[in-house]
Amino acid sequence: MNRQQTYIVFFILLFVLLALFLNNKSKSNPLPSSVGDPLEVVLVKNYKIFPESTFRELKKSLNPDFGPSPQPENVFKIIEIEKDKFKGILQRHQTIIFVESGSEFKIKYISNLYAANQKIVIISLSSSSDVKQNTNSLNALASEMKRLEMNRLIAKSSNHTDASFEELISSKHNITIKLPKNYFLAYDDDTITWFRRETNKLSQGILLASISEVDTSNMNIHNLINTYISDHIEGPISNSYMVVDTSAPILKKNLFISGKKIKKFHSLWKMKNDFMGGVYHCYFFKSKSPDKDLLIYTYLYNPGEKKSVPMLHLESIISTIKFLE
Repeated sequence: MNRQQTYIVFFILLFVLLALFLNNKSKSNPLPSSVGDPLEVVLVKNYKIFPESTFRELKKSLNPDFGPSPQPENVFKIIEIEKDKFKGILQRHQTIIFVESGSEFKIKYISNLYAANQKIVIISLSSSSDVKQNTNSLNALASEMKRLEMNRLIAKSSNHTDASFEELISSKHNITIKLPKNYFLAYDDDTITWFRRETNKLSQGILLASISEVDTSNMNIHNLINTYISDHIEGPISNSYMVVDTSAPILKKNLFISGKKIKKFHSLWKMKNDFMGGVYHCYFFKSKSPDKDLLIYTYLYNPGEKKSVPMLHLESIISTIKFLE
């Protein structure tokens, strides 16, 4: 082997050793875990590119109204930070939005840049007017961020579900659902199953009722829901029970769960003969069997607190439903 060949072999070996070293270093220094609460988003603002009015308009499209609630609130908590102050623990946040200048409006995603289980959203704007002109795309981004938060909640609770509850629900209501272990069975009969979760700060419930076929477009939704909740969800004092608040606005929406079209209603409940109240969601699932339609009623009681995150927990549970037909 001549001197030139020796040099070539030496540099190849050096390159291989360097690659192995860098690979082992990356394995020994994994990304730190992401931080942040559900529905919390960091918005990084660069005033050298766009004025404050652009970011103010952007927030309107990215942070929709929560819907009927005792106090007005938005879906997300947006933490605003200027680019030169974006450092340290903020870089580990689980959802971060950057706004950059580009030739056209575009949204792209990067996963796990500064931390594990992190989603970076980069919004490119050619001008400030792009925000108003692309409201639908930004609204869709807000929906995607909410879906991401639900998936995170599902992943966190996936190893903490109760198999006995799943078996009970599947045998009676012809569905499977991932119900966390911190819920307990509050009521059970031939057609109704009601689960509750109680803490010092809040109360959450999920009531499932197998019902006869109903036309939700032509009937009084309030009366239908009351038929199933008033006799079972009682208040803390004698002769108090839950009813829907007929004076509250009601938000109707069609959505898909496990490929099946679902009707969802969002409004407020109150306690008859008491002063309690809160938010509810009601879902109607159509079945192939006319006597096997399903009503699912979820509710929250946490007075004086934001409703969006606890209701997101309930929505994430409902989103795990699979149909056994």
